[in-house]
Amino acid sequence: MKIIAFDCFDTLFHRDCNAECILFEWAREMGTLFSFKIPTWEIYNCRKETETNLRKKAEDFCYYDLIEKVFDNLVKKLQYTDVIKNKFVSESLKYEYELEKKHLYIDKKNLMLLKANYNQGNKIIIISDFYLPNVFFNKILDFFSISKYVDAIFVSSEIGKRKSTGHLYEYILDKYHITPDKLTMIGDNKKSDILIPQKMGINTVYVPYKEKHIIYTKKKLTKYISKISKPCKDNIFSGYAATLMLFCDKLYKSALLDKAEKLLFCAREGQNLKVIFDIFQNEMYPNNKISTEYFYVSRKASLAPSLNDFKMEKFDRIFRQYKEIIIEDFFLSIGLKNEEIALIKASGINIKAVISKNSDIFEKLAHNQIFINIYEKNRNTQKELFYSYIKKINSGRTDKLFLVDIGWKGTIQDNIYEFFEHNTTVVGYYFGLFEHFNSENNIKKGLMFDNNCICNNLYIYSYNCIDLEKIFAANHGQTLGYSKDYSGIVKPDISFQEEDIEIFTYVSKWQKNMNENFTKLCKIFSISILTPIDLCDSIGINYLKNLCCFKPRYYNIYLTFRKKAKENFGNISGKKLKVYTFFEQDQKMKKKYFFVDYSYRLLDKLHMKILYPVAWIYCRIIYIIKKINYRAGLDHERKFN
Repeated sequence: MKIIAFDCFDTLFHRDCNAECILFEWAREMGTLFSFKIPTWEIYNCRKETETNLRKKAEDFCYYDLIEKVFDNLVKKLQYTDVIKNKFVSESLKYEYELEKKHLYIDKKNLMLLKANYNQGNKIIIISDFYLPNVFFNKILDFFSISKYVDAIFVSSEIGKRKSTGHLYEYILDKYHITPDKLTMIGDNKKSDILIPQKMGINTVYVPYKEKHIIYTKKKLTKYISKISKPCKDNIFSGYAATLMLFCDKLYKSALLDKAEKLLFCAREGQNLKVIFDIFQNEMYPNNKISTEYFYVSRKASLAPSLNDFKMEKFDRIFRQYKEIIIEDFFLSIGLKNEEIALIKASGINIKAVISKNSDIFEKLAHNQIFINIYEKNRNTQKELFYSYIKKINSGRTDKLFLVDIGWKGTIQDNIYEFFEHNTTVVGYYFGLFEHFNSENNIKKGLMFDNNCICNNLYIYSYNCIDLEKIFAANHGQTLGYSKDYSGIVKPDISFQEEDIEIFTYVSKWQKNMNENFTKLCKIFSISILTPIDLCDSIGINYLKNLCCFKPRYYNIYLTFRKKAKENFGNISGKKLKVYTFFEQDQKMKKKYFFVDYSYRLLDKLHMKILYPVAWIYCRIIYIIKKINYRAGLDHERKFN
């Protein structure tokens, strides 16, 4: 009988990425234990430095010693952590196994060679210079169902001797009491698997393997982001892929820091937001995912259950957005149905009259028993149903809620906070926020921009941000309220009128393509030592280019958004009344960007498409100006910090 030894990695098994990428992913997963108080690249560097220092003292070292040393070195930098060393070590080994399993695949030719030798009655062993212990190799062999072919595993980290010095071969020859000619080594490493054993008289079989996978450095990542973000007719929204990566990265890290167990993605924009965040977690943090749930809710559906007794209610959450409103629209906004509004109209109320916050009509309504009966019945019924629905989707918890939405004022969050009478902590994560109300237990976070605080260069994400509402259109209409089905289970009442999903029908193809680009970007970032936050400056410049150079060319699409958009809260009828809008702020931003949005649009209107090259040049001049300003802002921020 002969002993046939196989090298493991790059011989029996191959990875679908560079070996260092596994360590990058490991560092990112370990960062979750410290709530990202230590950057991923710093954890990676700490491990590499620790490995180097341990190798200076011994030929090889035990995996557990390595990870314990890494933990000690990281804690020194943090000075304090509530992470227990034993947990750090056990989680580390778990992640190592999961990540290797995710990326490994078996070499079919060498597997056939292994089986052929096994069938000839030869003893099969595995010899590997590797940092992981035997228990890891046993799990991998079990996973690929080849354990029965392998008699023993010899790993340098457990034995303390390496193939590369020849000492591990000496150990094996001594253990089996055999001469070198009775051992055959099969592997891909020219030195460790071939030359060194040959000098010892051991038979060898060279199975070369060339590493084809690249490591995505900052430069390569930046180049890839630029390439994948260039819009085209089939993928108008591709310019948002990298920005959404940054948003998801900030969302994940903020939620982890806040110890959020479940994120509720608010309808309707939250439908596709949840899709991309789930993609992000699956690719970037598959072993540390935060639970997500789609939350059927709207300003209307959340307002009705949050209302107080009519005489006490001031309706601030309506009139902070609308200076004036038609009474019929007011009734619809607080959740009344058309037939109920007809009854109130019959009682003598002019539903077409215009009211403001301090109108006399509220005094009249307070003495209208038909209205009061309808109002009280509706709000009390919705209170009960809304409570049951929230409890169901939030895993039975009502003491703390974590919401995710596009933005812009967080009205739904305010409604929920009022519904719980300020006794529940509500945390909201938004793409961006304009002027809004915060309190100790009603916390809103604008992850990309927040006009309530100094965001330095993040103002770029607030420009034309309203278009994101259309980009994230859902395949269903507004949530009207809540009811019970025939079995007594609370369910949301959803509008599925064709006009309610008109924008989704229009953008669905581009939305799907954007998600595909986002997935590609996630896969690239998943095998990089860098996270989107590490590239926030480059992503910002990329977003600027999208705003200045690409969006103006597709202005017709964004105009169509606005034509198809339908208001379903507040000024539902669309009457021209005094309202709080983003118009003034929007015009200021357009002026700040030298009205670049109109570059192609104006030429089309004047039937001068022949001058498109002029528009192309103009857009890029504006981009260069804004890019210089953006970088100057970054330099100022770094100097200030």
